[in-house]
Amino acid sequence: MNLNCIKEFFMKKKVPKPENIISDKNIYSICILSNNHIVYGNHKGEIIWYNITKKEELCKKQAQERGIIYLEAINSKKFISCSYESIINIWKTNYEENFSIELKGSYTNHTDKITKALLLDKQNMITSSLDKSIRIWNTKKPKKDLLVIDKNSFGIESFIKVKDEDLIIASDEHGMLYFWNFSLLNNNYSLEKLEINCRTTNANSMCEIPNKKLVIGDYKNMKIIDIKSRQIETLFVLNDIINVILSIENIIVIGLKNGKIQLTDKNFGIYNHIENKNRDIMKELNIKEKETIGNNEILFQDSPIINIKITKDYFIVVTNEEINFYERERYNKINIGDYKSN
Repeated sequence: MNLNCIKEFFMKKKVPKPENIISDKNIYSICILSNNHIVYGNHKGEIIWYNITKKEELCKKQAQERGIIYLEAINSKKFISCSYESIINIWKTNYEENFSIELKGSYTNHTDKITKALLLDKQNMITSSLDKSIRIWNTKKPKKDLLVIDKNSFGIESFIKVKDEDLIIASDEHGMLYFWNFSLLNNNYSLEKLEINCRTTNANSMCEIPNKKLVIGDYKNMKIIDIKSRQIETLFVLNDIINVILSIENIIVIGLKNGKIQLTDKNFGIYNHIENKNRDIMKELNIKEKETIGNNEILFQDSPIINIKITKDYFIVVTNEEINFYERERYNKINIGDYKSN
């Protein structure tokens, strides 16, 4: 797949019209349970279970007192919710009894705001918090930690688990990257810090792309870092705050605070402006300045893009006020392929 295929998916003379829209001016988070089922959370502390195909709200539940800032699916029926409180709740959707949502347990070992959760395997979860810790725990036995990584200097804002490696890469509130090699078998870990200015804007602004590369977005830049060498390979300078990054094969999709989606790959420059300080950084890192190649920006919404999801049948763009569903069948000549978002 190349950049033109993705542009064909997104870029029409007019912005694609979604087949379905959920309007809620309080949207904070979303997770995919199955191809047709999602759960989203809002700042009121509510979680809403929704059927995309039927365009039907199946269940709404007051989950926590404060906003649901992060959701993560465990499987097609179970998911967890994280709020501004330090509690993580484990939920199960019930298809048999009038589409209810049942609380199955709570994890309470964090002591500050939860920032991200990620499924490690079929039952173990990795979570991060502003309490400076990363914890691995079992969703079936949520009272016990399998491993606690608590040697971070500041609160953790985001992290990824590197594919096929026991390696977690985390970013903290002050822009430092931590490379944590861990072993659940031996219950230990080792640390390497990379001190670069790369503070993430939220939990969705880091992802891994092919060939062991880390893409990380902050308030004005997007950096591509070689995971093995720990070296910055590419620096993209953007005009707006990055809210979400995901990769579709080699194409990097960036959601911005200004409601635009930016497309690029690791060989394309998107230098919309080069400030002197960024020139200095590029010179220091031996990165060549590139010119913008075409217009790779699409204005989707007037409000910030907070998440982008892809299912077998839908492309989903989430803002603070709407969830927009685009049927992939309309673009069936385009093979979106696998995607990765963290």
